[in-house]
Amino acid sequence: EGRIGGGGLHNAMPNNFTQPKGITKGPSPLLLSAMEMHVEISKQFAPFRKKEKKPYTGIIMRDLIDRDAKMGPLVLKSSWFKSPFRYFTDVNRRMMAYEDYVERGGYLVESDYKDLLNDYRLEQLQMQMQQEE
Repeated sequence: EGRIGGGGLHNAMPNNFTQPKGITKGPSPLLLSAMEMHVEISKQFAPFRKKEKKPYTGIIMRDLIDRDAKMGPLVLKSSWFKSPFRYFTDVNRRMMAYEDYVERGGYLVESDYKDLLNDYRLEQLQMQMQQEE
């Protein structure tokens, strides 16, 4: 049980997914998050990448947001769109970062890592604040 093919004919032992006694807290905030780990691993491989500039062949991202469109009441009340100015500022900043990334042939640089982690940490903080409300 608890795995593909478990239970039934395979007679797998049942798993116990309860929290061990005495543990009341989640993981330590000192541990790296998956995103932080990904960034650190990616940084370690940066010196091994070829420095020759190749054309970008990855995912194409297009900005199709109509900034003049009227926003409905449901959109304006949603948690991710409390400030249209801030939202469009973030979209513009991320699109410029993406265009720079494409221009470099799909390679991240130190400022990309910092922006990525800053955005990630801000999002985590906002989610934590929403949970506490």
